[in-house]
Amino acid sequence: MPQSAIIAILRIVLTAASVFGFPYLLRRIWITDKSGHVQRFMPAILVAYSASILAITLGTRTYDEKAGVIFNLTWAYREIFTTMAKGYQVGGLLEAIKRIHWVRGTVSSLILNVFLFVPMGYLLPLSCKQIKSWWKVLLAGVVFSFCIETIQLLTHFGWFDIADPIYNGLGTMIGYSLYRKIFLRKGITKE
Repeated sequence: MPQSAIIAILRIVLTAASVFGFPYLLRRIWITDKSGHVQRFMPAILVAYSASILAITLGTRTYDEKAGVIFNLTWAYREIFTTMAKGYQVGGLLEAIKRIHWVRGTVSSLILNVFLFVPMGYLLPLSCKQIKSWWKVLLAGVVFSFCIETIQLLTHFGWFDIADPIYNGLGTMIGYSLYRKIFLRKGITKE
């Protein structure tokens, strides 16, 4: 397996571990904190998370003169499946699987677009009393994503990909389901 494929897999695994492990750590701290400091710091944690999202999505890019809008929702899937289909034609299922590393950037981008917004789904209801319902959390996540995409388009530090807010919204809803499971069902917070 090429080193770049190993790095892409490690990136996804580490991101998943931190994104999905953090709410459990946060719950543990929340339960043991009798003074309520954690609850008071939640808005600051949300702001720090939002700033890091902006740094990740905008600060790691280079200027692109050809920046534009991608309206095709399925371009990434088409690229992945076309590459795998060609591999299958050449050498069967094993070759199709091997060729995933040819499009590892596209695959990891799809996965990381979902993972990136999972914390939004549990940090928003923990930080804002007005944003506790699923639709408000989803709306906030999608609007934030659209803002990022618009900034990328206007500054030429990335393309406006219409699919990204969908993936980010999915991540937000996964995070919201974690909030419901970890905090609401356990009686740690109230709706």
